[in-house]
Amino acid sequence: MSKNQSPNRARERSRVRIAVSGVGYPDVLIREGTYPGGPKPPFTPGYEFVGTVDKIGEGVIGFELGESVAAISVYGSHATYLCVPSWGLVPVPAGLDPAGVAVVIFNYVTAHQMLHRCAWVRKGERLLVHGAAGGVGTAVLQLGRIARLELFGTGSKSQTGVISGLGATPIDYTGGSFVQRIRELTGDGVDVVLDGIGGKVSIGSHRALRRRGRLVMYGHYGTTAGGRKNARSIALFYLYGAIVFAGNLLPNGKRVLAFQVAKLRDRRPAWFREDPAVLLAVSYATCRAVNARRSLKARFVDRLVQREAYGLSGR
Repeated sequence: MSKNQSPNRARERSRVRIAVSGVGYPDVLIREGTYPGGPKPPFTPGYEFVGTVDKIGEGVIGFELGESVAAISVYGSHATYLCVPSWGLVPVPAGLDPAGVAVVIFNYVTAHQMLHRCAWVRKGERLLVHGAAGGVGTAVLQLGRIARLELFGTGSKSQTGVISGLGATPIDYTGGSFVQRIRELTGDGVDVVLDGIGGKVSIGSHRALRRRGRLVMYGHYGTTAGGRKNARSIALFYLYGAIVFAGNLLPNGKRVLAFQVAKLRDRRPAWFREDPAVLLAVSYATCRAVNARRSLKARFVDRLVQREAYGLSGR
């Protein structure tokens, strides 16, 4: 932790005073250097944030001083201030809880883009998500229900209640092969698998697909062991990954796709304005039901950290 001089706004950038910034496993991967496209040390972590516009740079239009905004920063938001390109900011409707907004910005935008920007799911398709009781996993299940998918989710025995409560068929990964269980439940497999673990698990994910199914690889959890970079884990992660991606050459029609937020944000910046705006609008409508808002905040607040007291400044 260090104190740095407060960053000044620059052309086509606005300075944001951070109110809430998320803390999650992507921060660990970036710290350990296993996150593709991550920064090299020294850097300030912080994947997403909610805050208020503090200063407006030359050429910035569409934002006002004091306006509540949010963005996926990938790194830099564990700070008091952060200068952000104007294309990366999303207005936040008044009345939304900042903690809940930060959850939407990371978990729900990630889930939405994997479903509708990468896998291009269709009504009635079968979908399996690993880590279904986690932040992204629960978002996938909730958005998957809206898309009218048939849902399956892996988790530990203690998590099966959460998974089934979100409308999915739970699969206890500690109780045997999830591939075998999927075959028992479906006969010929699922249409889509969302795999944020990788490594050996990705082999099973590919086998769980039916013909013309899509496997979306979106995480690098398997590159660490006990939260630290592990050479053996990294080697196996990329070995199994190469085997799985080679499956694109097989005649069974299965496709393996890579989803990386940092790269997609740079390639398709418009999506990172459009998708959060839509999801926040839905959240605003939902949060008018007080019980729904309290449930959202209680379920995910453990991934959020208030950063105002640190007196830090980001990039």
